[in-house]
Amino acid sequence: MIATLLASSMTAYLFIWAAYGFRFHAPAQIDQPLQIDQLMPESPLFQTWGQIFTAYRVLPEAWIAGQLFALQRLSRTSYLFGAISDQGFWSYFPIAFAIKTPLPTLLLSLAAIGQLFFRRQNNSSRWFVLVPAGLYFVLAVASGLNIGLRHILPIYPFLFVLIGEAAASLWTTANPLKKGSLLLLTACYVFSSLAIYPHYLAFFNELAGGAKNGHRILLDSNLDWGQDLNGLKRWMTDNRVKKIFLLYFGKADPMYYGIDAFYLPGSWVMRDSSTGEVPSYLAVSANFIYGRTLFLTERQWAFLKSFQLGEPVATIGYSILVYKLNADAKLYHNMALVLATRGRLDSAVELFREALKIKPDFAEAHENLARVLNLQNKRSEAIFHYQEALRIMKSRPQTSTPP
Repeated sequence: MIATLLASSMTAYLFIWAAYGFRFHAPAQIDQPLQIDQLMPESPLFQTWGQIFTAYRVLPEAWIAGQLFALQRLSRTSYLFGAISDQGFWSYFPIAFAIKTPLPTLLLSLAAIGQLFFRRQNNSSRWFVLVPAGLYFVLAVASGLNIGLRHILPIYPFLFVLIGEAAASLWTTANPLKKGSLLLLTACYVFSSLAIYPHYLAFFNELAGGAKNGHRILLDSNLDWGQDLNGLKRWMTDNRVKKIFLLYFGKADPMYYGIDAFYLPGSWVMRDSSTGEVPSYLAVSANFIYGRTLFLTERQWAFLKSFQLGEPVATIGYSILVYKLNADAKLYHNMALVLATRGRLDSAVELFREALKIKPDFAEAHENLARVLNLQNKRSEAIFHYQEALRIMKSRPQTSTPP
């Protein structure tokens, strides 16, 4: 066993170096080190080991930096049943396991574990499989890093081994009821797998009310990891939508999928966009809608609310919600605001003017247009729009405050 562990460790060590081309420095052809010191966690122990590994080039520089980066972020903000915590929830992974695992798998896992305690026979092989899974699960619960079921995926292969043995014992029994229950569980598993296809990332079992209700319990990579750009493109093609406002939770480039988008503040992908036509639809990743306090600043959420969103007209794979927008002055004003913050002053002015054509008494549009004109050194015109904004605001009826 010792020889096997040593051999596997050496194999892993060589493959790590091979993956980085057997070079220490991260940038290819540039002998320039990464800023490892900026990635050091507060722990003196990890700082010491990080310095030793770097000084003696024990492992590739990029690999060391990646591990230090992960250690710095062991504490992450998490979401459970609408509550948000920086320290995590002890119940997070038990709940995630219970609602993200198909019910037939849960029931067979319970049956397999039950055999350990109620069967009078040698169970050493079963414990050999169950103990590592149990230890890993306990460590995951204790870690407080609650951002996705993916962090406990290593327990499933062990459970599948136990489930396979339990299923075999049910099938080989002479009891027709046990055989029938196994067939029923198999049919349920096949049905749930086909029903969620191809949106497996957003799967939630019946205990959670299915995928459409999963956001009430878990968010982040349990529901939305930016996986539905293909589906959004298909929807745009089917509905002849050429351009769309997009608030996107993901790192993939929507342009790669042929999506022409105007990105709103808060998107993880930002690309400069020409004005062109003002989009009449807005696509928002589910994490930004259901986890707004977790993923958006107050200012970003206030800006999103200013679009006066109603009910979504479409839901793409449970992770992108599409809203129909009214082509009113507010829509032009919002697009102009975004362009102004990105330095596209000429385009912003044009859209502010369009907003004022639709609604001449739009005080906020006058004020923001004046600010942009002032940045362009068009002082006289800026003063005019400032005065218009003041005139409109003064003409509004004032609500008196009761004593």
